[in-house]
Amino acid sequence: MFYKYGIAQPVEAMLSQFEQMLAAFNEQIDQGKLICPHVAMLSIKMVTHYGSIAEFRIERFRKIYGQAVVEAHRLLKNHIHPHTYALVTQQYL
Repeated sequence: MFYKYGIAQPVEAMLSQFEQMLAAFNEQIDQGKLICPHVAMLSIKMVTHYGSIAEFRIERFRKIYGQAVVEAHRLLKNHIHPHTYALVTQQYL
């Protein structure tokens, strides 16, 4: 999960970033499936959501929480086919 504080970026910038991440992901999948064919079953999703979040520290780790985090996590846990997609919520728009 990636997150950023502040004003939302343009949707076009987010989708461009997803395309770059997807291309890099697919390159790794292509290399990995030569060794382990099951790697080809992996997919990548992007849920772009906007809302208030809070943060706390546990030793050297930062954890985020809040309604927006819960909503984004729930959106990732769906059964949309195909398994690779970019979803932008109304809250982000």
